[in-house]
Amino acid sequence: MEVLNNVKHQDFTEGRLRSMVISHRYHYIFVQTMKTASTAIARELCEHYDGEHILHKHATISEFREQASEAERGYFSFAGVRNPLDVLVSRFVLRRD
Repeated sequence: MEVLNNVKHQDFTEGRLRSMVISHRYHYIFVQTMKTASTAIARELCEHYDGEHILHKHATISEFREQASEAERGYFSFAGVRNPLDVLVSRFVLRRD
């Protein structure tokens, strides 16, 4: 629930958190992925790099392409990727506790 404490009310639409980020000025799409500090990155992009929230948190690039304009489909897209060993260690610790 830490994420929800840092999100403004207007970031919610129909009960879903809007968190894929797009910038028409810099022509990028940021696709959030789980456990990669994507909330902090999205906030930074919105505050300093003309980003705006679209779709929902952890939306896929396929979902974006379904509703994107032709120009938006050509934007640079990126996401964070977590080291698979870190994922394994985290899952082990969560199950152990």
